[in-house]
Amino acid sequence: EYMGEYSMPCPRLKKKSCPWFCADWGWRAAWISWVIASLLLIASFVVPVLIKQEIHSEIRNTIVIDSEKSGGYRDWQSNTYDDSQPTFFELYFFDLQNPKDVLLGEKPILVQKGPYSYREYNVRFNITWPEHRHTLTYQTLTYYVFDEATSGEGLSEHDNITSVNLALLGVWEQVMKLGVPIEERLALRYLLCNTVGATPFQTRPVKEMFWGYQNDTVLYFAKKALAPNVSADFPPLQANHTSFDDAAATTSYDTIHTGNDDISKVFQYVQYQNMSFLHACTSPLPNSNSCPLYNANWSEEEAEKNGWTLVWADDVANAVWGTDGTQFKDNLHDKQVGIFVNALMRSVFLSSPETETVQDLFDIKMTRFRLRSKDMLNATNNPDNARFYMFGPDGIMNFTSVVGFPMFVSKPHYLGASETLINSLIGMEPSFDLHDTFIDVEPTTGISMRAHKRLQFSALLTNWDMRLTGSESPISSEGNAKDEPDWLKCLEHLVDDNWNWQMKSQNPEGLYIPLLWIDEHEQLTEKQANDFKVIPKWKSRAKMISLYSWIGCGAFVVLGASVLYGMHHGKKSRSNEMKERLV
Repeated sequence: EYMGEYSMPCPRLKKKSCPWFCADWGWRAAWISWVIASLLLIASFVVPVLIKQEIHSEIRNTIVIDSEKSGGYRDWQSNTYDDSQPTFFELYFFDLQNPKDVLLGEKPILVQKGPYSYREYNVRFNITWPEHRHTLTYQTLTYYVFDEATSGEGLSEHDNITSVNLALLGVWEQVMKLGVPIEERLALRYLLCNTVGATPFQTRPVKEMFWGYQNDTVLYFAKKALAPNVSADFPPLQANHTSFDDAAATTSYDTIHTGNDDISKVFQYVQYQNMSFLHACTSPLPNSNSCPLYNANWSEEEAEKNGWTLVWADDVANAVWGTDGTQFKDNLHDKQVGIFVNALMRSVFLSSPETETVQDLFDIKMTRFRLRSKDMLNATNNPDNARFYMFGPDGIMNFTSVVGFPMFVSKPHYLGASETLINSLIGMEPSFDLHDTFIDVEPTTGISMRAHKRLQFSALLTNWDMRLTGSESPISSEGNAKDEPDWLKCLEHLVDDNWNWQMKSQNPEGLYIPLLWIDEHEQLTEKQANDFKVIPKWKSRAKMISLYSWIGCGAFVVLGASVLYGMHHGKKSRSNEMKERLV
């Protein structure tokens, strides 16, 4: 054009087909890759968050009981439905084989009988929420039905068991505690001597031993001698309500956090049986077998006037805290959790052993919690336990302040307890797998999926010489019965046979003799597990979506970079080729 007539045609490159990475398509591909990568990056953050929010909402609807419309209300309110998770209450009794020999100092020979299995049913009623819905208050109807199918082969509630006569121990402890005058005390000893044969043991059917019975001989004569209006019926060791009216008359209200305001507090006790600090009815009112229901508005002086006294030594020990063990906070990653055990009348910590592998339940991952070993040590080895009056051997909790006579709680067969307890008896066979307590919790929801709560109850027997000496003795200094006719029969028996209790034990306090142990256990059903698995699946999907989004994001970033590199490399090659041809 500038050379005019001297112009020559400009050499042209040979036209080639446009590769996929040429300018127009390359930039488009790069931009598309980066947009997709950006969307995946956003999705990797946003989608899991949305799924987690949905999971949290579902969990909250299940475990927060702030109305009757809550998802978990039905299962919490009652376990009497056909599809309810069953709870079993199994009793294992220790049948004493040589009661007469034990009184002469021989080791007790104990044979375990069980399980005597019961279905445990709980129905919560009189349920109320305050306006803020942060707590709820309720009463509980609890009853038990013997289940022959899950009991030991050939076992029946009518099987006879020889064990400690708790009525005798309880009456005499109350007599000594109340300071009954000598004359009445002697009269009562005379009555007891002639009725129970001067022995701390008795033989009764299983049903009566645990669930109580009418017209106990000891209580009958104690009633005649000391308190005419007191019932002679031996009460059950565990409440077994016959109706809602029965439950309402004999139990107070429990109050728990709903988790409505703070889900980490869900199911934690505010009050147990109207109590923020634990009290026990150890001094029934005159002419009565019991105390009036505890009133949360009482002062300590008013509580004592009504027969209620603090159970433990200080406020730390008496404070009510923790859940009932069926539910904990969601996203549970704590190494220990707190529960209130009504059978122990105290709150305890459970810890998760780091080295223990827990077997999955229907492919649901769980965390196992067990009682801490230091909570079972005596006050010498763990001074903190002095507030619980644990001054005996290691491995037993002192329950005397709860029931009013020397009673102790341990793991079955004295598992983990002092060897002196085991060596004082014949028939103890402790097993970690069979006798330890544990709770398996699904950590995402905090729901207990499987649990075995195992406790053994033992009585403390000490030497008791029925041949009294001193100013209150009806026996003369020569060893013969005095002239009072009322004493002759029993005392002649004592003088002739030298009746006294000589309990042989390696423990200076006396002989700790087991009565029975309980295994209260429950486990998620397969149907419940299948319904429950939706939550863990979505949690897993959220993680997978996040992972795959990151992988996809990286892939498209690499793709975009590859396109740009291809564009740059192709453009440079074409430029070099053009220059060569021009030259």
